[in-house]
Amino acid sequence: MVEIIKRFNLLGGHQKLNEFPCIAYFLNKKEYNKLLIQSYILNQFPNRKPTSSLIRLFERTKPELIMSKKELKVYQKLPQKLKVFRGVEDNKTKIKGLSWTLSKEKADWFANRFKTEGKTYEAIIDKKYIFCYTNERQEEEVILNPFKLKNIWMVLKYE
Repeated sequence: MVEIIKRFNLLGGHQKLNEFPCIAYFLNKKEYNKLLIQSYILNQFPNRKPTSSLIRLFERTKPELIMSKKELKVYQKLPQKLKVFRGVEDNKTKIKGLSWTLSKEKADWFANRFKTEGKTYEAIIDKKYIFCYTNERQEEEVILNPFKLKNIWMVLKYE
């Protein structure tokens, strides 16, 4: 097992998420959670993967194992229903991706990061459909089941 994890850790960020399902069933719960979140965060465009496949991977996670203690405290303080935001830079990007943020400003940044006229979306979700919160990339990111989002609407920009 140690050898599998060592080889896995040699992979680049974009490769890890592709290869994670191949090793997932060999991992204990702690290893599974640690390597999944690492693989997801190191992938610059994780939401280009099939949504249903990502959901299946995250459904096996445990909040106390996938998040740091600091992140877990933030997660535990989230209300039972909350507002989340997502910045979409072009028509190729899924509106219903797993990565959303608690910050409208961060979503706006994502919408326009490639100097495009992107769109920012806002939605409501029940906390029970949020797999985890991470601030590893200073994005106030929540990884969630996008099929459980309610009231998705585009945030209008005012000049």
